[in-house]
Amino acid sequence: MRALRQLERVAEQRRRTAVKQYNIQQKQQAIASAALAVREFEEYIHTLVTVHTTAMPPVDWPELMAAPEPESPDRSHKHEELAVSKQTAYAPSFFDRLLHLERLKRRALDKQVAQARNRDSVIYEKQKARYDEELAEWVETQEMAKGVLAKAPTAYKRVLDFFSPFEELAGLGTRMTLDLRSDFAQIELFANSVDVVPENALTQTSTGKLSKKAMPTGRRHGLYKDFVCSCALRIGRDVLACLPLPLVVINVSSNLLDTATGITSECPILSVAITTDRLRGLDFDHLDPSDAMTNFPYRMKFAKTTGFSRVERIDPATLLLT
Repeated sequence: MRALRQLERVAEQRRRTAVKQYNIQQKQQAIASAALAVREFEEYIHTLVTVHTTAMPPVDWPELMAAPEPESPDRSHKHEELAVSKQTAYAPSFFDRLLHLERLKRRALDKQVAQARNRDSVIYEKQKARYDEELAEWVETQEMAKGVLAKAPTAYKRVLDFFSPFEELAGLGTRMTLDLRSDFAQIELFANSVDVVPENALTQTSTGKLSKKAMPTGRRHGLYKDFVCSCALRIGRDVLACLPLPLVVINVSSNLLDTATGITSECPILSVAITTDRLRGLDFDHLDPSDAMTNFPYRMKFAKTTGFSRVERIDPATLLLT
């Protein structure tokens, strides 16, 4: 009986140890999951307000226009010539004749010549395919450069389609329309409502647990404001990098509630005129996108408690005349 009770105590101790170890593992997994959730939340918020930090490098259209046409490849017979030289130099030895190996070796040399000829053809076809691609790109670039330097709006549209600089914005749920003129561009951007910013903020408590609390209204509206301004900056940078224009006006619209009618409709909330000279000297990695609007002519009405209000669009023509 004493031995049996001893075995029961050992089994009970093992069970308690297993349960304790399981609970520790579960707690560690919960802490790790909470940390991951917080990190993903913070990365998403960072992405919203730093859209402007990446942009296309400026395109030098005169330099592209002056680029020479790619040279077509010459068909090389290097491997075949080497194989033929070996074939020609072959002289059957005494043992080749004695053992009747001459015919066999000549057939092998013939085969090597054919293989070498095929190898030269494969190399040439690859070079030709690469040349065809480079030539097609050169021709397209030349056509775009001619149109851009001639200030043709159709060429401007072709350039933006070619470089597709706004794909990231589409991934953030925005859409836009382009009005391209010879001396300016006007971009209409529809930005998602404040719902693009999460309603709840995620943090991790001192014990490692995940905390989910409603984001303060002022902070949520402020993040949305930074998102809108960051998108406008990014569009301005990309358009002026692709096209040699002096001015691009970005009008950002969103769904706003008209408290007088109770109806939500699409309204302009930001209108900013971005110029190349004003962009120079800005440190995009460290500036605040909302504060950066003061570097340009802009219209924006914003309050932390209520968010954006409707504004009037800037007329590019009035800026070009000043």
